[in-house]
Amino acid sequence: MLLELTGMAEELLSPVAPGGGSIAGRLTGVAAAHLGLRAGLPVAAGTGDNMAAAVGLGLGGAGLLDHPAVSLGTSGTVFAASRTRPAVPALAGFASADGHHLPLGCT
Repeated sequence: MLLELTGMAEELLSPVAPGGGSIAGRLTGVAAAHLGLRAGLPVAAGTGDNMAAAVGLGLGGAGLLDHPAVSLGTSGTVFAASRTRPAVPALAGFASADGHHLPLGCT
């Protein structure tokens, strides 16, 4: 229905990624050894709303680091992709798969 309303062609959309309840793959032997886990464990795809927003905004990785973003909705959050873990206990220090951190403060 949304495609009809917008006039967008379905073939322009990327495939739908598996949700957090779906197994996206299995932990490789190399990753298992690095993490101290058993090879073959299920790996699920998923993220949180602010982490997804950081990716969508181009924060982290090869993108912008240490540039804050503000999200106002049901709660208010401020976050930034950072090279370092936050030193302030009031900030959550989510880890990123690319080795960076996502310090986040929430109201």
